[in-house]
Amino acid sequence: MISTLKTYYTRYTPQQRGAFILALMRYVFLACWLLYPFGKAFQVAGGTICLILLPFYYLNDYAGSNLKKVPGKWLFGLFFLFIFLNTALSGWPAHSFSYLRPTLNESWPMLFAGLEVIRSRKDMLLLGLAFFGAAFGEGLAGIWQYVTGFDLITGDPLMTGRLTGSFGSYRVGNYIAITILPACLAYYAMPSHWSAFRRLGLIALGLIPPLFLLVGAQARTGILGLAAGAVLIVTIRQYRKWYILPIGIILVVLAIIFGPSRISLETAMQDARWELWGTAIEIFKQNPIWGAGASTFKPAYLEMGIELVRNSNKIPHPHGAFIQLLADGGITGFAIACSFLLGYWGWCALRIIKGLMYCRSAREWHYAAFIWGGYSCYLGTAVFGHNFYRTWWLAMGMALLGASIAACLAASAHEQIDSTA
Repeated sequence: MISTLKTYYTRYTPQQRGAFILALMRYVFLACWLLYPFGKAFQVAGGTICLILLPFYYLNDYAGSNLKKVPGKWLFGLFFLFIFLNTALSGWPAHSFSYLRPTLNESWPMLFAGLEVIRSRKDMLLLGLAFFGAAFGEGLAGIWQYVTGFDLITGDPLMTGRLTGSFGSYRVGNYIAITILPACLAYYAMPSHWSAFRRLGLIALGLIPPLFLLVGAQARTGILGLAAGAVLIVTIRQYRKWYILPIGIILVVLAIIFGPSRISLETAMQDARWELWGTAIEIFKQNPIWGAGASTFKPAYLEMGIELVRNSNKIPHPHGAFIQLLADGGITGFAIACSFLLGYWGWCALRIIKGLMYCRSAREWHYAAFIWGGYSCYLGTAVFGHNFYRTWWLAMGMALLGASIAACLAASAHEQIDSTA
């Protein structure tokens, strides 16, 4: 059996083996995001299979990989070195590792899988369709839960009057918010001979269920993240109209001031997060250079003798990924993490704007903008919510970061082909 497999394996060149592994990983990656909200098994299986396939792909065809083409690869190494050391040198190493461990096979592989599987216009559209199908299906589950009081898939009831969908938590609103912008790529996947009105109408109908779930989940973080991502997409796609960004910011601010009570400025000023953020700042003051260690918010404030008044003393994170990184990693870790997470965000933005400005056929750059918008929404939700090491949320962010970089590389490659044609 082993000799047969070895013979079959050596029959092909490394490039051929790499192409086969890449194709298999693409199917796994797309299936994972299509089925992601409908069970933990899909989340674990997707990341784990990609983790197994990635080393074999790089061993066979690193020369043809997107990782080799990415500028500033040293940032990848520096970022993951920080994650490792922030866990190993934590004040509570076992506690930190308990949060890091599930991300090793469920979250981080998605960064590299997303980076590698997006190679063409077709790949970008397939990713958009996967998110569209997942958002639509999860939205229908939310409508069913609203009508019956119980989720169709898991049977979970509403949580304090808020929809939870198959997630069993109102965090489903953050998931939906991150999927919506990449899901808009379904518009470009429709037959080109259809009218724009027809395609927009179908997209609008398809997004009604997920938007209903987003509102029903009352996920303020998701709503604000989606608004920020949408404004940024419009801004870079209409780059000549400089006034769009300030107008968008003004509209978001007006919505906060005069919008529903849950997202109003008054509610925000009274939010219990301020106590958590203040506590995170106190932890940072105690460990300003290197921080307290990965995901150590709870043991750190308990050791410092801080008693939370407006929040439970069981809360394990400060409900803000960036301020968590500041408390976890100090100035050093915060700078490294932001350089990686925001550095490539900015690199993609500049590449997309440049592509839209100078490329004769800018279609791929429009596709890349929507994927980048999804990653922008992820960063927006990171400001006000989540533990940075929450597996499903981190997996989404890393997948969209990798896919954003890959989409820019693919669009650049297509542009070079056009210029030499």
